[in-house]
Amino acid sequence: MANIKQTSFKLHSTIADCGNWPSKNHKGQVAKSESIRLWYYLKAWDQNGSGWGEFSLDELTAFFDRSVYTIRRWLKWGRQLKFFRAIAKLGNKYRVYYSSVTRVAIAVGITDLGAISQEDIQRLKDLKFAATEATALRLQNQSRYKELSNHNHESVKAKVIDPEQVLSSELGMGAILTRKGRFTFVKYNTFAVGATQQRIAKTLGRHPSTVQRRLGNSYRQKRSLDPVVKTQLVAPPRITSEGTGPAPAPSKTRFIPGQRIIRTKLGVFRLAPNIYKFEQELQRSRF
Repeated sequence: MANIKQTSFKLHSTIADCGNWPSKNHKGQVAKSESIRLWYYLKAWDQNGSGWGEFSLDELTAFFDRSVYTIRRWLKWGRQLKFFRAIAKLGNKYRVYYSSVTRVAIAVGITDLGAISQEDIQRLKDLKFAATEATALRLQNQSRYKELSNHNHESVKAKVIDPEQVLSSELGMGAILTRKGRFTFVKYNTFAVGATQQRIAKTLGRHPSTVQRRLGNSYRQKRSLDPVVKTQLVAPPRITSEGTGPAPAPSKTRFIPGQRIIRTKLGVFRLAPNIYKFEQELQRSRF
């Protein structure tokens, strides 16, 4: 076997998180999500692509910090849900033949693999957190790509927020007015991008409060997870005007309904999406 510190696996957010799985599969079997960790574990160790892996129960109980009874349940549930094609007991070890990504997606009833990223095998212990982070990064990238695609001139495209630059730079870059607490105020000639927690939750089939906990640093600290580097952009409001001329009267300016507006010493702003900085390496889906 390869060194566990050097082993990684390919994560698929909608499979790993399981929020969009139906409560039961087509045979009426309850979808027990925890067994998907064992499926990922087998794929991570099978670097030759043989389609199976061998392990002892002691190995898995030590890695996942779970009881033998729990690991046996994972094997049982994985077999029922077709995550595993066959399981053979060889002395004190098990040989498990795992299913392909396509078969697993069909088994859990999803048609979109979601965000795909390469993760260290240790992330199997906080798999749903990793899925949430990958989803946030994917939505953020899609948001920026869409904003860039809406403009033809390079001078305008340069005004689209680059999340990595904003989060790793000082208060310069010509786009930031100031930072205050968790907010980053941006100038009127910039285009905000990012991912809202509501959108992340909808993509994963979770409640927004669940996503908020997973991306909240106080909650992550209790679980010994690294903090998330993030900030919420506060951008100029989108407005429509009934006036004419280059500078319509303020009394005839209307805010677009649904905007969350805040008033500060710098003026009136709207709460834009959060931007995040993650270490994940996103990959394209071939599903």
